[in-house]
Amino acid sequence: MIFPSIPSEKPSLPFWADDPAEARRSIKKLIDSAPGKIYIAHGKPFSSAEVKESFSSLF
Repeated sequence: MIFPSIPSEKPSLPFWADDPAEARRSIKKLIDSAPGKIYIAHGKPFSSAEVKESFSSLF
């Protein structure tokens, strides 16, 4: 689950994740699949590069 942080609108973990560790694993799995764009429920789509940069500690 990826959320646009406010006010920067950069990819971030949502503040209501029940299991933040599982959310991180899910994001890593998503990036490992090398999508071109990642469409989130609210806000603009993110490129794989934007998400990878925001979650660089996972890689």
